[in-house]
Amino acid sequence: MIKLKDNIEQSGIAMLEIEGDLTFESLQTILEKVEMMEAAYPNGFNRFTDLSHLRHITLTSDEIWNISQRRQMMYKGPLVKSAIYACNSLMFGMMRIYTTMMDPSLIDVNVFYNLDEWAHWLDAPADLLQVGQKGFETLCMNE
Repeated sequence: MIKLKDNIEQSGIAMLEIEGDLTFESLQTILEKVEMMEAAYPNGFNRFTDLSHLRHITLTSDEIWNISQRRQMMYKGPLVKSAIYACNSLMFGMMRIYTTMMDPSLIDVNVFYNLDEWAHWLDAPADLLQVGQKGFETLCMNE
């Protein structure tokens, strides 16, 4: 299940929580929604993605490359930050590959093990970024 919380008006941050499996197809759904939000907020917004509830990541290096190229080509807004919370070494490593592929970009992507570190990097209080709160919109279900 993929959940998105548009907290941009209050904090300047869009929050994403992914549960279950992360696939190339599910990422396409996420990107479509994020790109719609980017069009709605031309002044930009930071992003926070929580991967701590994932069971599996089934992405190839080519798929990660395609995603990074799409983001670099499609995003035309101001410089923004995208913090990714990965709670195990496999997820952390895969997301580090993504951060490398996104450099250079107007989306500054960083991956973190520690909640306090990414909250500090986004200049936001950690309690604001607690996922599992009310207000998340379910984007899609994947079993």
